[in-house]
Amino acid sequence: GLVAGAAGVALLLGGSTFAYWSDSTQETVGTITNGVLSVSKGTGAVKAFDLRDDKQNSETDYESAVGSGTSLYYKVVNLSNFKAVPGDTIEIDIPFTLVAVGDNMKYDVDVQVDGPSIDLSTSGWTAEARLYKGSGVTAGEWKPFTQIKGTSGTTGFTTLVSGVTETTGTSGAAYTLVIKATLPGATVTDKAYQNEAAAFGTLNLKVQQVTI
Repeated sequence: GLVAGAAGVALLLGGSTFAYWSDSTQETVGTITNGVLSVSKGTGAVKAFDLRDDKQNSETDYESAVGSGTSLYYKVVNLSNFKAVPGDTIEIDIPFTLVAVGDNMKYDVDVQVDGPSIDLSTSGWTAEARLYKGSGVTAGEWKPFTQIKGTSGTTGFTTLVSGVTETTGTSGAAYTLVIKATLPGATVTDKAYQNEAAAFGTLNLKVQQVTI
């Protein structure tokens, strides 16, 4: 009888369970939203200015050049008809719309010629570029360059403005890439560089994110 009773107790204990304390709560984490980096054509046209031909007041074919301030008006020229001489400086204003949204955004502005690469030094020219935001507010410093890579020949893109950290709203902002090209008089001797051409043609504009 004792043996049978002990077996019965063992069976009862083996079927029991133990409950441990626990609790839970809830917290809203939120959503991670990705930024944007994109570029598109601006609302205005690309314009070229003869910086040696200026006026105090606005006249026909004379306008303000983004990269040269608003105190003077410069002659708007058609590059296909303009014939440069030593000492000339031509400003080219390229408007575009930029959308740059991101807390850690940093990017370069690159260009590429739609065709063979351009080596400005072979035609005697020097050039520099700078980025402007809105109505003359500069972003970055003037950067010298002598070559723009092309889709044929030396492929890839040439960085004209580097390390830009300015951001825009999601609707974007108006920017202007300003290129100033000069045919220095001091470096031209005798008949050097006559009938040479620096054919910019069509430029492909790109913004490229870089490490911050």
